[in-house]
Amino acid sequence: MNYINTLNLVKKVSITVLSMLAITTVFEKQAEAVVVTFDDIETTYGFGAVESGYGGLDWVNFGYVNQIFHPGSGYENGLASGDYTAFNWYAKPAEVTGDLFDFQSTFLTAAWNNGLNILVEGFSGGILKYSQNVVVNPSQSKKFIFDYIGVDRVKFTSSGGVDANPNDNIVGRNFVMDNFTYHKSNSSITPATPPPVLQPGGNVAEVPEPISVLGSLVALGFGGIFYRQHSRKSL
Repeated sequence: MNYINTLNLVKKVSITVLSMLAITTVFEKQAEAVVVTFDDIETTYGFGAVESGYGGLDWVNFGYVNQIFHPGSGYENGLASGDYTAFNWYAKPAEVTGDLFDFQSTFLTAAWNNGLNILVEGFSGGILKYSQNVVVNPSQSKKFIFDYIGVDRVKFTSSGGVDANPNDNIVGRNFVMDNFTYHKSNSSITPATPPPVLQPGGNVAEVPEPISVLGSLVALGFGGIFYRQHSRKSL
């Protein structure tokens, strides 16, 4: 095998391994994703407070409500799935807290006001790490990507805007939220130990970690290259 062919084969092996690594990373992220829809809360009255622990997080000053209570408002138009959305009680700041997590995205809508501002802040250990202001209306829900990595508290503060419908005699700076999506932060996850593999005769063999498998593929690829090259020179 000449030098050019060797380089080409090395490139092919490298591309294959990198592709496998990328696919593995994507699958792991997708597997960890949690989408909080507020549609599986057991309720008698169709509204209430979101309890701590729901969806694996704690909720401060968040309520949930069925769309039938305020048809035509942001509570109905803010639905991303099902019949329920979350909102901030009395238009006051609301928070999502828990162990370290990565806040990916959520759907936000104004309940009553056009041009409602929502300040979304991400904290870790009491230190502000992220801050983003978004503007929403009652007529349509919008999905916002935040990608707040390694936070333990996300705070939502609404302000401003003007009444979208003066004839309904309802005004307020409440916001509506649906499909809160997050990942468990890598820094808070302990890697699982692979189960042992029982070999014939009762001996236990270790299962290689995923990165070790990829490393083995690289080694095999290069080993094959150099073996064939050495064999060719020996002929």
